[in-house]
Amino acid sequence: MRLFTFGCSLTQFFYPTWADLLIAHYHDRADVAENWGKSGAGNQYIFTRIWEADSIYNFNEDDIVVVQWTAMYRDDRWIEKNGWHCAGNLYHGQLSDKPMQLNNYNYSSQWQWADSVHCVMRDCAMIASIKTMLEQRGCKTVYFSFNDFYNKKSSKDAELDTNKPLNDSCINGILNQYQNYIKTDAVPIMEWNGLTDEHFEAYSKTRPMTVANPGDTIDEIRPELHPLPFEYATYLEEHILPLLGETQLNSTAIELAELFQTRIEQVSPTVLALLGWTDMNTDKIGWSDD
Repeated sequence: MRLFTFGCSLTQFFYPTWADLLIAHYHDRADVAENWGKSGAGNQYIFTRIWEADSIYNFNEDDIVVVQWTAMYRDDRWIEKNGWHCAGNLYHGQLSDKPMQLNNYNYSSQWQWADSVHCVMRDCAMIASIKTMLEQRGCKTVYFSFNDFYNKKSSKDAELDTNKPLNDSCINGILNQYQNYIKTDAVPIMEWNGLTDEHFEAYSKTRPMTVANPGDTIDEIRPELHPLPFEYATYLEEHILPLLGETQLNSTAIELAELFQTRIEQVSPTVLALLGWTDMNTDKIGWSDD
């Protein structure tokens, strides 16, 4: 048996996620157990890496593949000598109203280039491709998502600049056309068990890493916006393990969650880069892992 997990920062982060706990749970039973997630990743990255993993391992009926799809309004690119650039959401202050030219097309603004309908068409097609491929391979699969693809609060208010409204009718038409492909098996993780803005505001404060200039954005102190290890463990037991014929995480996974939950809660603000998890997970997987 082999286990492969894919996703964004909810899958690969500065501390163990659902994927790492699931790998710990299956460690003694799996011949291969790998987390292919990446912080900031969009569905284009996830799609590409699933196909890459398949080309290496030739997925088959003995494999478990768990995919956490992310928000559709992200963009990923592989850049020579720099690896994957996964900057997260397109609409988080990265675009301007300035015109631009790309591939011999004159865009009236960067917003026009980052068309939300294009994002949805692209991601729906990629998700459909993966679901079809994995069904053909005969893998045991579990799909869940960052948020509900239909949830306009999640996409428009939280993910998009509210001054740049979505073409909701067109996007809904695309989502409906692909509904059998984009249907997931579990409740979206960021819409589960009361993970609201108020919930995250009450979290211990964190910052990603230490930097030379304390005022730099990367050193921003904020409530942690990702579920903590105990929440990932509960989500697995409530929604993912039952789909795999399991009920409870084993002691190895629980101890891993307890270790990092304690480290996070001991100091506030917590410097995530100093928790030690990334130092324990330095193995390169696949040819495009940067």
